[in-house]
Amino acid sequence: MSKTEYNIPMPDTDRSAPYPVQMTPVVTRVVAFLRSRAKSVMLPLDAQSLKSPLEFAEKQANSTFTRAQVRTLAGKVIMEMKNNGPVSVKDNIPSYATGPKATAANLAKVLELTYTVNEGKDNERTVLAALHVIGQTRRNYARKVKADRLSAKVASGDAFFANNEAVIACLGESERDRVTKVLMSKDGTPRAFASMKKAAKTVARCIYGVNWFDVDKKCKRARLDECEDFCYEQGASVGQPDQHAVTGFFTVAVLEATHHATVRRLAREAGAPASATKSKALAIQWLSDDVSRMAGLSL
Repeated sequence: MSKTEYNIPMPDTDRSAPYPVQMTPVVTRVVAFLRSRAKSVMLPLDAQSLKSPLEFAEKQANSTFTRAQVRTLAGKVIMEMKNNGPVSVKDNIPSYATGPKATAANLAKVLELTYTVNEGKDNERTVLAALHVIGQTRRNYARKVKADRLSAKVASGDAFFANNEAVIACLGESERDRVTKVLMSKDGTPRAFASMKKAAKTVARCIYGVNWFDVDKKCKRARLDECEDFCYEQGASVGQPDQHAVTGFFTVAVLEATHHATVRRLAREAGAPASATKSKALAIQWLSDDVSRMAGLSL
């Protein structure tokens, strides 16, 4: 490849393909560039992405990367491989390829390492080791973002829940274990959902099976409407079975509906000072000032 060809934008790739397939042409160009004398290269990457070092820019827009920028990017990828990759990948990364003195050729050689997947839908498929590891990094990041968003919903009292007992009553006692495993957390508290729609879809899977949506549009909407009847907002948890401590937190609505002596006791158990337990109102105010204080409390 001539020096000028590195400054030609890369064509769009099929984003429906597996991540390693999507990103292989990009890594291939990076490797070739590192082995060349070209001073810059066009890549469809977002250098500022928090998700991973190898993320497509919006609409796969190409931008120019200098040699220093590409070396930095390659270094980040290799450190991910070294820190989070399978043992067989880590063992094949020489120490001289991870430090500041690593040459462009060192970096290129590591980026060319391959790995044969031994699990999941890609079992026995050989891919670039870098993309296998970065693929896992991306999934872990997505899970963390999802968990943080849900925690924020719970902390603000804006989450949604499904009535486990009502779903079991609909399906029959023989389905208790299966339904409970889906709608309840491992600690025995109700599973939280970020929206009513997500809660209803989960109930639909319990009632109609994993392919609950494989019907015409009208029937699908009817099923979701029906399943929403089994769901409720966090603020409406009063009176629901086993809902006093949804996902480890009380809601202010629950506290307000609880006897004043119990609320004051809960505040004391959470470590409130004497001044905050003189009345129910003061106790609720202290607990709601920092919702994490409610974690683990029970009536």
